[in-house]
Formats: sequence, C-alpha cells, structure tokens
Amino acid sequence: MNGRTDLTGATWLADLNDVARDTLLSTAKKRALPRRGMMISSDELSQRIFLLLSGRMNLLMPVSSGEEALLQQLRPGDVFCPVALLRGGGCAGYALSMGACLLLGWTHEQFRAVMHADRRLYEHLFATLAEQVDTERHKRCLLQCANVRVRVAAALLAQVRRQYGEDCRGVVSVDIGSISLAARELGMARETMSRILSAFEAEGILLRCRGVVKILALARLRDVGDGLA
Repeated sequence: MNGRTDLTGATWLADLNDVARDTLLSTAKKRALPRRGMMISSDELSQRIFLLLSGRMNLLMPVSSGEEALLQQLRPGDVFCPVALLRGGGCAGYALSMGACLLLGWTHEQFRAVMHADRRLYEHLFATLAEQVDTERHKRCLLQCANVRVRVAAALLAQVRRQYGEDCRGVVSVDIGSISLAARELGMARETMSRILSAFEAEGILLRCRGVVKILALARLRDVGDGLA
C-alpha cells in the first residue's frame, strides 16, 4: 500500500505488534468506490477480506422473495467478511456502497499470515463475530414484538449502545441509513417506520435529517423501548 492512509476508524490496528501491523499495511490493496451503488460481489468476498476506512456500506443477501436482507451496516473500522476467512467457505452476501468509500483488501492467505504472527488479530475477528451474533439475536427478539413503537425505539437504542456505550446520556445522533432497509430489517413496511419516526419527532423525542436521527430525549425513548410510554 503506497501513500499515507487515514486509519482513524481502525483503532484495533494499534493493538497489533509492530511487525504484524507493518505487514498488514504493506500487503494491503487500497480500493476506492467513488459513488453510491457500487458492489463487491459474494465471489470476491469469499476470497478476500476488507477493512472499511471511510464511507458507509451495507452487507446484503438475496432472499427467496426476490428482495434483499440487510445483514450488516458497515462503518469505518469494520472488517468484512470474516466468516469466509475463518471457516474457509463462501460468503453468502455482497457489499453495496452507500456513497463514496475507501477500503483496504487482502487475500485470505495474506491475512492469515498476519493472524499467525499476532494472535490479537484472531481475537479482534472473533470479537467482531460475537458482536454480529449479538446484533442478530437482538433483531430476532425485536421481530417478536408486536408493538411497532417499541420495536422502532428498541432498534434506535441498540444503535445508541453500539455507537456510544451503555451509559450514554444527553443528545446523540445515530445513522439509520435507508429507511426502507431499516424497516425491512425490523419486519415492517417503510411507511410504518416513517410514521413512527414522525410521531417520535412530533413528541419531541428526536429530529430526522437524511438518514441521521438526532435523539433529543434519550430517557423518553428508553421509556418507549421498555413499553412504559
């Protein structure tokens, strides 16, 4: 990899020893996706592993209905698709850019060589997978909830925990991306989710602007998520 690269989002790189980190960066192939809607195919994700440096991407999977299921919303610092690397099989999904993105990529052989040099890279990948499993479990629980207000509130609170931690207070902003994909992920129509968000806005709980939700009253949102409001 030539030239200087902003690695601010990949804080986990600082935990690696110098040799492993230098090897990882020297063997990386930089890749730019200059606009929205550019795809990394499932075949490529089955052979290479990527680190998102900037921008946003969605990891999607086709389902039997002909639509797409949202597997993961990727943010700077996220590594994908580690499952194919660790189990030696294919990746069922594909990645789609939500705007201009910059990535680093490695073949599985290159990445495994660094993993053998520094076990902390293994630990990071397993922690990433554990977080994805926990997120998926939370989604399944939300789908069992019949109250759509509670479901949307709980989904927003999960985003808050992911970005700011359990003890977050005050006004915070979360990026929910496409309402259509977010609604599909929660098992509801886009119109339903939009209506609930509009109701929260009218109640002074939040403000919306182009996929970003600014939560003004976090305690009240927690009450809704707990079924108390």
